[in-house]
Amino acid sequence: MSNTQNKFDNLENLIDKYVSEQAEETTLKERLISAIEDEKFLLAIEVAVKNAKISTSLLQRKLNIGYGRAAYMIDAMEALGLIGAPKKLQPREVLPAAEEYLAYKSK
Repeated sequence: MSNTQNKFDNLENLIDKYVSEQAEETTLKERLISAIEDEKFLLAIEVAVKNAKISTSLLQRKLNIGYGRAAYMIDAMEALGLIGAPKKLQPREVLPAAEEYLAYKSK
């Protein structure tokens, strides 16, 4: 086991940083943590990595979930630095950190 700290070791710091940049931060943190703890969150990241792009509609179709749940998963992925920022109506870019996160969670 390595003594180096992985950037995903403290998810709460990543969430706090993201939340502090948002306007509705009072309930956002709880919703993001809930999304990360969602049983389908890792599947959502796998969908993102497999498709190299991600959108709420793609998650809805692939995971058979509602818009709200998919939207919070997308926000949580952005908060963790796994996907890029939104670009109008285009799907979001999946960043290399998404594969790193999957590897980290599979330990």
